Amino acid sequence: MINELEIHNFKSIKDLTLPCKRFNLFIGEPNTGKSNILEALGLVSFVGVRQYDPNARLDGFVRHERLSNLFYDDAADKGLSIQCDRTHLDFVCEDGRFRGHYAGPEGVIAELHADQHTVTEVHNRAGVWAPQVKFYRQPAVENFVESNCGSLLPPNGANLPSVLMQNDWLRYQSNLAFESQGLKLAFPGQANTIKLLKNYEDAIDTYPYKLASESLQRQVFYLTAIDSNAHATLLFEEPEAHSFPEAVHFLAEVIALDENNNQYFLTTHSNHFLMSHLCKAPSKDLGIHIVYSENHQTRVRTLSEEEIPQLFEFNVFLNWEKFAYPE
Repeated sequence: MINELEIHNFKSIKDLTLPCKRFNLFIGEPNTGKSNILEALGLVSFVGVRQYDPNARLDGFVRHERLSNLFYDDAADKGLSIQCDRTHLDFVCEDGRFRGHYAGPEGVIAELHADQHTVTEVHNRAGVWAPQVKFYRQPAVENFVESNCGSLLPPNGANLPSVLMQNDWLRYQSNLAFESQGLKLAFPGQANTIKLLKNYEDAIDTYPYKLASESLQRQVFYLTAIDSNAHATLLFEEPEAHSFPEAVHFLAEVIALDENNNQYFLTTHSNHFLMSHLCKAPSKDLGIHIVYSENHQTRVRTLSEEEIPQLFEFNVFLNWEKFAYPE
C-alpha cells in the first residue's frame, strides 16, 4: 500500500505531497488535475504492465500527444519525479533524448527509453518486480487476448474473457447484471470472445458483447478488476460514469467492502457514489482529497477525519470551495 505519494513536474502538478489511505477519493471541478494525479501513478502502472505485456502502450495510461506533454509546462529538461514511499520513477530529456528509470531500495527496477512521442523500450531488471499499481480506464469490448494472468490486464481489460472463465463468482455476478434483460454471457470455445446469449422457447440467438449497454459493460469491467486483484493499488477514473444509479450504489459499496486488501485511488463527480462509499468504508481508511487549480497548478487539500462527517451535511460538489478554503 502507498502511504505517501510525491509528484514533481508532472503535467499540471509542480509539487505535490499527498498522505494516502486505503480509499483515496479525488473531488474537484473539471480540468483541475484530478486525472493527472491518477496518470502520474498510471506511469508507474505502465512500467509494471510492460514487465508481462511488451505491447502495452503509454497512451493507454497517460494522455499525451508528444512526450514533453508529460512535464510541467512542457519543460522536459527539468525532469519529472513520482515517488511512492521508497520507490521512485524519474524521467528527463537530456541532450534531446528521453530517458528514465524506476527504482527502489534494491536498486533500479526498470529503465525507460523514448522518442519524442512515446516510450519505446522498458528494460526490466531480472527477478525484480514493480509494485502492483494498476490503472483501469475504458473497458475493451472486442479484440480480446488470451492470457494465463489471473487478474484483469490494465488499462482496458483485454483478457476479460479469460479472467471470467477462471472465476465462477465473477461469472455469476456478471450474469446477474444481464439477468433482468433476459440475457446471459457466453464464451464460445477458445475464441477469446464474449457473446450475449438470448434464449427463446425453441431457439437461441447470440449477439456481440459490444452491443451491450456501456453501463453494464463498465459494471462487469470494474467488478472484474476488483475481484481479480489482491494487495494491489487500483486506479479508477470516474467509475460511476454512464451508469444507472443502482449500479453506482452497488459499485461504491463493493469497493468499500473489498476483502482483497486492495488500495484505491478514485476520481468521481457523483455525490451518490461518494455517499454510498462513505456509508460503508471505515472512516480511518478514508482519504478525501479536494482538488483545485491555483495559478495554473494543481493543488490538493486533504480533509481531516473530523471534517469528513460534514460531507453528509453539505454536497461537496456544490460546495467544494467550502472544503478547499476553510475559514
